[in-house]
Amino acid sequence: MSTSDSVATATVPSRQELVERARSLRPLLTAYAEQADRDRVLAPEVVDAITEAGLFKLLVPKRLGGYETDVLTMLDVLTELSKGCVSASWVTGVLSFAAWQIGMFTDQAQRDVFEENPDARVCWSLSAAVEVKPGEGGTIVSGRWPNASGSAQADWALLGLPLAFGPRGPEFSMALIPMSETTIDDTWDIAGVRGSASNTIVAQEVFVPEHRWLALAAATEEGAILSPHTGETLYRTAWSVGGYALLGSQLGVASAMLELVLERSEGKMIPAAGIMDQSEWATFQMEAAEAATKIDAAIMLTRRDAEQVDAVSRRGERMSQLDRARIRNNQAWASNQLKEAAEILMVEAGVTAFFGESPLQRMWRDLSVAHAHTGFRLKPNQEKYGRALTGKEVGPMPMG
Repeated sequence: MSTSDSVATATVPSRQELVERARSLRPLLTAYAEQADRDRVLAPEVVDAITEAGLFKLLVPKRLGGYETDVLTMLDVLTELSKGCVSASWVTGVLSFAAWQIGMFTDQAQRDVFEENPDARVCWSLSAAVEVKPGEGGTIVSGRWPNASGSAQADWALLGLPLAFGPRGPEFSMALIPMSETTIDDTWDIAGVRGSASNTIVAQEVFVPEHRWLALAAATEEGAILSPHTGETLYRTAWSVGGYALLGSQLGVASAMLELVLERSEGKMIPAAGIMDQSEWATFQMEAAEAATKIDAAIMLTRRDAEQVDAVSRRGERMSQLDRARIRNNQAWASNQLKEAAEILMVEAGVTAFFGESPLQRMWRDLSVAHAHTGFRLKPNQEKYGRALTGKEVGPMPMG
């Protein structure tokens, strides 16, 4: 470890402190959540508060001024943030995942992003309609990348491209491009997670130097990472970190929904059922218990798996195909449990929960859209896990 690494290590807050910072932001995030939903972008006050708390640099390398914390810490921080605002948590998770990916790039690319600004923010998008052609010392890129969460706050973008011109030949890659060389097309008009401003990034004839490319195949092959900082085990861990970056926003909002429904049940009359106090009603109590159990199970399973991912990473090992498939399956299963819990809670809260002024309907919409992410489709992940359990070849596991 270098001297600069030692200095940086001494300044990294503990998991408890980082989680407490996130928890302390809940009142602010709650106050601005409706505005984020209405404006389809996070308020500057929210972005500034998260930045000042240091929560955008959770997975930025320590040698470049970041915290280089572990996956479990990121998960716990995102869970707390989403109790106040799902969009704020989602954006923080996406930007954290992108920072983690930057840790696999060349040293020069990492310094391009973080050396002068450890709080630099990087968004990303894999899906694209693009055109690439070789240029001297790099590649010239044009294209459109939709659903780029956090693009409104980003300084840089990691953009997926189906072709790269390099020693390995054509393959799917990620290109690192300054946001100042792109434009944003306002396309994110959706039912939930509206404040993430997941709009479309547009690039026209942008030159990307060779050192700002990362082939995804190389990023998943042992020993093939471009970064020379081989002792930074965080950036050698399984790509399932991406699932945790998106799952934390669901864990927290489901917990917040349960809190709110329980709070409102005290003294609430249900005339059609002849109930004077919903909290005293056995039917409500059993449904609340069912929802709470689903949320607890999702939290416990997700945190247990994140701890395993961190442990394997710290040992400098790579996860087995079976463990990778299991973790992806468990992430999807947890998301499904949270969605089911939310449905139970909305029914128990009654029709007023669906009124426009009710925060519950916004939470429900946010959770529903977050759950709809392709990575949380349960059946495809169950199939891969089942194949792994029976000793069959699993095949590609994007973000696995």
